[in-house]
Amino acid sequence: MIFFKNFRENIYIYINYLFIIFALFIPLNRGISNTILYLSFILFLFIPNLKDKLKIIIKNKIFQIFILFILYNFLVLLWTPDKYYGIKYISQYFRYFLIFIFAFSLKEKYIKYVISAFLLGLFISEITAYGIYFNLWDTNFHQYHVGNKHDLSPFMNHIMYTLFLGIGLLIILIKIFFEKLSIKEKIFLFLFFLTMSGNMFMSGGRGGQVAFFLSFLTLIIYNIIQTKSYKYIFILLIPIILFILGYEFSSLFHQRVNQTILSLNKLQNFQFCTSFGKRIGAWIVSYEILKNPIHLFFGMGFKEPMVFLHNLIHTPEFHYLKCMDHNFSNFHLHNVYLMQITQTGLIGLLLYLSFLYKLSVINIKDNLLTNIKVIFLSMFIIASFVEPIFHHTWTANLFLLFSSIFIHFDIKKSLSP
Repeated sequence: MIFFKNFRENIYIYINYLFIIFALFIPLNRGISNTILYLSFILFLFIPNLKDKLKIIIKNKIFQIFILFILYNFLVLLWTPDKYYGIKYISQYFRYFLIFIFAFSLKEKYIKYVISAFLLGLFISEITAYGIYFNLWDTNFHQYHVGNKHDLSPFMNHIMYTLFLGIGLLIILIKIFFEKLSIKEKIFLFLFFLTMSGNMFMSGGRGGQVAFFLSFLTLIIYNIIQTKSYKYIFILLIPIILFILGYEFSSLFHQRVNQTILSLNKLQNFQFCTSFGKRIGAWIVSYEILKNPIHLFFGMGFKEPMVFLHNLIHTPEFHYLKCMDHNFSNFHLHNVYLMQITQTGLIGLLLYLSFLYKLSVINIKDNLLTNIKVIFLSMFIIASFVEPIFHHTWTANLFLLFSSIFIHFDIKKSLSP
């Protein structure tokens, strides 16, 4: 009994420790990350006065919006022909309930360790990537899914990996500028920034790279507005220099930039059989779906946009999109927003955007964490235009990590007298 009593009294500490370990393994191993989530949920069930704690979470406005989003998705099942697929699709969202468990349980003194653990995980991932490049070792994912030592994505799809690296790079940058660190610490972080930059430009994820550059610009604009100082404009030299160096010294980045330019030229001749062209084609398909007012407001139901795509591209008018069939007929439209609006309509999309908006307006007094919020949300929102990252386990766990930190401050505010 004494052991059980002491165990319950220290549950918050255990959950915080698990959250730190979770942050460490997010860039490294999905299985371990998911196991930590399950353990955290089980621990939370033993928290003293659980009923009262749940009432606090339920009163949170962001939680209420998320519940409405989930409930509406279940409503969409009514006009979804493939119910099994629909239920499976919605079940992807259940892990996001853990955001509120972590947000409620998190202690602010541990947040710096969470951020450091995440950066350490990226550092280990980076060491692994360079080991692949120099033929020192290989990973199963890289060996079977990438197979190119010049594409340094050791554990996950390169778009998601560059998203991770981009967030890490910008966090390191603001730590250098905004944290009071010793010269040795700043030199170490700067070297880490350089090696991670090399890793990102030797990975083939153009979506994550574009999100990085645009988020860099967003971060600078945000700080100019907040400080009323234009000194941050000079920081623009950093992404410009990185782009030039990446283009000159990374054969893969050089190749991918040229491929993008070639893809744009091909679009003029209605040639959509490129990675970029297929993503543009998804907008054309979505437009054809949303011309129906019912589909516009309520969506077609889960999976139905892919069925519509399959039928559409076999018509003479849209034959130029035929190469999209293999990629999309049973998969996705490579865009979170298009998936939301075509499957669940404007109602589903607006609920999803409301959730993101509520995250963006959370007031955090800590300058470093506020900048991290700007970095993460801008990276996530931009990358969502080229990949459905809200539905991938790797990036879903990434979203869970950072949104838990932000929502912690929203819950804390509601508890203040």
